[in-house]
Amino acid sequence: MFIGFGTFAAGLAARTVVPRPAWEKPRWLRRLSNVIPLVLMGIVVSSALKRLPSSMAIDPALPPMFAELLDGIDRAGVWFWGMFPAPLAAGVQAWLDPGRLFWILTMVGLALFLSELALLPPALRIPPFDLVGCSPGRLVRFAWLTLGLTVVCLAALPTLIVLGQVILHLRLGISTWTATGWLSPF
Repeated sequence: MFIGFGTFAAGLAARTVVPRPAWEKPRWLRRLSNVIPLVLMGIVVSSALKRLPSSMAIDPALPPMFAELLDGIDRAGVWFWGMFPAPLAAGVQAWLDPGRLFWILTMVGLALFLSELALLPPALRIPPFDLVGCSPGRLVRFAWLTLGLTVVCLAALPTLIVLGQVILHLRLGISTWTATGWLSPF
């Protein structure tokens, strides 16, 4: 764990210590950089909406607001996909299946990474680790930042372990909660 957190911290520290070069992206690339996160969020949300249960499959003890919300989301999806020709809508929905979503996002991320590398001028392709050792001041700041971030990550680890144990305890003790009349948290 120490090596993993140390490597993560070293990468962040190197990017922090080395000043960013003054290179401005072309206008079309800046616009594309603003649109791509929205498209990716749309893909993920669309895929997640396909996994929502129907209003008939939820617990009848829940407030009716949940069933109405699920029905509204389903009607909105039917309306949206109804605006497109049926073969196109079926093809896109098949590609947005959560099983295929991982590959779609991986390929989009790889394409963005490669296009970013191809568009950078050669002078800006120097890795930050190569520039850290250019001056003793940068090297000292790099070491302190790496050490500090590693310590912060390792200090947060027990908290995350305890949080996982609390969630597991709640999950395992849910039968006694519901038997005594408490609402089910999951």
